[in-house]
Amino acid sequence: SSRLGEKFQVVSKLIKAHGLRGTDRDIFYVDFGGFDHHTSMKYNLKQKFDELDPVLGAFRQEMKAQGKWNEVVLITTSDFGRTLTPNSRDGSDHAWGGHYFAMGGR
Repeated sequence: SSRLGEKFQVVSKLIKAHGLRGTDRDIFYVDFGGFDHHTSMKYNLKQKFDELDPVLGAFRQEMKAQGKWNEVVLITTSDFGRTLTPNSRDGSDHAWGGHYFAMGGR
């Protein structure tokens, strides 16, 4: 289990205890840094996605097991964008827009 996986396990436990905690709606924040790839972007990005993919898959599976998948939305955000063209070291530089995605049931 990775550090990111441990963070999502905590979120899963909190979602499972939703009724016990007496909340109507929850928002959780999980940090996953390390995307500032000024060099070797393709290799480094693959490493990050290889770490992220199984964690998101396990979270989805757990939410389905809890019967919560249709009530959960996961959104990724970034604090800065990247250039589309590579720099001289096969990386990318800071730019104007970020990359986002969302996943959830329904």
